[in-house]
Amino acid sequence: MSKRIAALVLAATTAMATGALAQPRGHLALGVGVGYHNFQNDAINTTGLSIVPEYHVGLSTNGRQEGWSWGLKGGVGYSNTDLDEPIGGFETRNGKLRTIPVMVGAGPSYRTGPWRLGVGVVAGPSFNHFTVDDAARAAYRDRLGLTLNSIDAGNSLAVRPDTSVWYNITDLFGLHSSISYTFNQPMVKTTVNGLTSESEWNLNRWNYQAGITFGVF
Repeated sequence: MSKRIAALVLAATTAMATGALAQPRGHLALGVGVGYHNFQNDAINTTGLSIVPEYHVGLSTNGRQEGWSWGLKGGVGYSNTDLDEPIGGFETRNGKLRTIPVMVGAGPSYRTGPWRLGVGVVAGPSFNHFTVDDAARAAYRDRLGLTLNSIDAGNSLAVRPDTSVWYNITDLFGLHSSISYTFNQPMVKTTVNGLTSESEWNLNRWNYQAGITFGVF
C-alpha cells in the first residue's frame, strides 16, 4: 500500500511540478515518457520504470476551447511480464505473460489556459498469450511426477478508468501525467497429464505515466 501511495504522489507531483504533458497544436502529437505498472497479483513480477510512447490524438474541433468539453479516448497497451509461483513447495518461474489491450472510450475534461485536466473510461479486448518456461515443465516432472502440457491464456475484456493532466509548454511541445487502473481477468486453461482445468487470473494493475510530446500536424 505504501508503494502505491508513493507512486500516486510521484505521479501527481510530476504533473504539478512540470505541468504534465501538453496537448500541442494540431491533431496528432507524439513523444516519449516513463511508465510504471503495479500488478495486484504478487506472482507477476514488475521491473520498475520503463520507457513508454506518449501520444495525443485530437479529433474534436473545440479541442482548444476553455471550460468543460467531452472527447473520445483510446489507446493500445502492452506488457510482457514474468510469472513466478510455487511448484512442489519451491518458487518457480512459470513463464512469461504478454497482454495487448486495445481500448476506446470517452470522458470529460476541463481546460483553463495551458492546462487541461481530464477523466475517462476506456474498454476493449485484451489479447493475451502465455509462454511456459522450461523450469516449470522440469518442476512438474521432477517434484510432482507430472507432465505440464500447456498453459493457455484466453483473450479477455479490459476496462481502464483514468485521470490525466496536460500542460502546453508551447504550441508544439507539451507535458503529460496520468494515473489509471486496468481491470483485466482472463480465463486460463492449464493442461497437466492431458487433463485440462480452467481458472481466472487476476491481471488488475495500477498504471502511472508521465512524459513529453511534440505536435506533428
